[in-house]
Amino acid sequence: MSMVYNQIYKCRKCGAEFCPVTTHGRAAAGKDMNEFIRRANGTPKYISERMALVPKLYAQHNCDNGNIGVADFIGYEKQEL
Repeated sequence: MSMVYNQIYKCRKCGAEFCPVTTHGRAAAGKDMNEFIRRANGTPKYISERMALVPKLYAQHNCDNGNIGVADFIGYEKQEL
């Protein structure tokens, strides 16, 4: 059975949770999470070959009612395939 990890963001405006990026496997998700934590803690920028998949601290969210909100990265959610 295969496992993926979905990056979960939560909108501050409407409270919706959404997933813009899925990472394949726990090892990859863990590596991306460590890179995220280093950046969030102010470690000098480290260029990783996976940088495009590393979570961002904030993301824009287009709410269902037309508002535009700011979403926070809140973690990974595992999903079995």
